[in-house]
Amino acid sequence: MGYQLLSDTVVLLDHKAAVDKIYSNYKFYDDSVVRSNHTEFLKLSNLPAPTEECDNRTALEFVDGFNRDDRYDRSKTYNGANSTQFVVLAEFASQSYLIPPNCRFFNSEVSNLANLLAPDDRFDFVVLDPPWWNKYIRRTKAVNTNWYWVKVTKFGEPVCAFNGSNKKQPYEQIFIAVGENNTTFEIPKERFIYSVPSAFHSNKPPLVDLFESLLPERPKCLEIFARNVYPNFTSVGTEVLKLQNANLFDVVKRV
Repeated sequence: MGYQLLSDTVVLLDHKAAVDKIYSNYKFYDDSVVRSNHTEFLKLSNLPAPTEECDNRTALEFVDGFNRDDRYDRSKTYNGANSTQFVVLAEFASQSYLIPPNCRFFNSEVSNLANLLAPDDRFDFVVLDPPWWNKYIRRTKAVNTNWYWVKVTKFGEPVCAFNGSNKKQPYEQIFIAVGENNTTFEIPKERFIYSVPSAFHSNKPPLVDLFESLLPERPKCLEIFARNVYPNFTSVGTEVLKLQNANLFDVVKRV
């Protein structure tokens, strides 16, 4: 499992384990299995307190090299899908990408969303992570939960000071909303999700497992501003396959 519920309000989330769990249920047609090989992931140490400097240079160097060699074209508009129950390897612009089962993706500006989706498309779970400060969401009265993603080092310390001079905070607030007439969900009012962040900028850990008890067995999900593609998801964004690059995964033959 990618996360561990330590109490009613505290969750420890392992980004790499969460990704590996998603792919553990699927395989290639030749029976190979997929595991994330994200060198930029740091795992929480079992040490009670730091005994060495928390050094993430290796992770940052990996990401710098990946971004330097990556030839992803954000300006191109295209779409694809994998309706099988196998992971497939696809080639786009001379680069290889892993496409998980039962998914759709659109490399496009999200302003085209209404033209990309069918009129009868309905979703059980929607993830929205806009790359800008959204004052409307902060003002809305429909959201009444206090969920936070707290970014920590591998020793469990905040990645930066709270209320630091540069105004950077070691957390992001997660806003949760349900349909106006929906009275069936009992979402915890408060939750703190602790994880070591990816060295890739704004690469969020998958959250759908945290809502598993509220969703149908195979939920239809939508992610907007996506840079990953997951099973049972329709994903939309101008870098929708960027982090599906085959260089970020290992394909392991079963023995």
